[in-house]
This record gives sequence, structure tokens and C-alpha cells, in this order.
Amino acid sequence: MDRKQLTWENETLSDAEGTVWATVRADVLNVKESQLAAAQERILLEHSVDSGSQRFWVRGTATTGKTLHVAQQGVTVSHMQAKCLDREYTLDRPNPFRRERRIRDAEGNEVLRTRPTFKGVLEIFDIAAENVPDIDVAFLTYCCLLVDAPRRLRG
Repeated sequence: MDRKQLTWENETLSDAEGTVWATVRADVLNVKESQLAAAQERILLEHSVDSGSQRFWVRGTATTGKTLHVAQQGVTVSHMQAKCLDREYTLDRPNPFRRERRIRDAEGNEVLRTRPTFKGVLEIFDIAAENVPDIDVAFLTYCCLLVDAPRRLRG
């Protein structure tokens, strides 16, 4: 599968050809079977969105019982840290006046970029690392959708 550009729109992560990679329904992230995920994975999501919390965080629990986390570091959401199973990432806004993000792995290599649109769509591009599992791509970018593209409907 070509992961050069993906898009979150209407709770669906798809590529330029329209192939669906992941969906979110009732706070469950469903990652489809692909070359990096041997079987479909379901992740139960909990998050601080609409909870009144002053800090942004998302926690996911996979069907294996292992967890994934994203949380802001500091006063703003400009810098966030993530742990997907045993893999660590940073999710940073390079410009404090824009909502674009650069996602880096634990070694500091940029693996993804995200850019929200005014329509509540999140574009994912410059997917450089083929060794980033689909579950990580789906979870990390969905977290970016929650915090950076807030015009989407929640519920």
C-alpha cells in the first residue's frame, strides 16, 4: 500500500485512491488489515476532549490489553509526546501560529507531517518511515485530528 498521503475525513482514514485504512466509531479505532498489521486491530479510545480538562490527552487500549498514549507536555498543545505500545514519538508544531505538526520517532527522525484544513479534514503527508506500523500512524494522526481539526463533529 502506498502511504505517501493519507486523509482523516468524517472519522475515516483513507489514501488518495480511496482505500480505507482506519475508522472511528463510538470511540473505537478500527485499523484495517494491511502489510504492517497482520490482522484488523481495534483500539478503545478515552480522551480529554469535551471533558473540561485543561490538558489534552488520549489513551488507547488495544485488544491485546497493551496501551497507547498521547499527552501534551507543558501549558499548550504545541508539544506532545506519545507512546504506542513500546515505541515513542514526539508530535510538535514547528510554528506556534499554525496547526501543522511534525511527528518524530524516538531517534528524532521525522516520520509524518499533518496539516488540518478549515473543513475539519486532516491531511497526512511526507510519510517517510516504512517501518512505522499502521496502528501508530492511525492512532497518532487521529490524536492530531482531535486537537488540531476541532471543527469535526464529536459524539
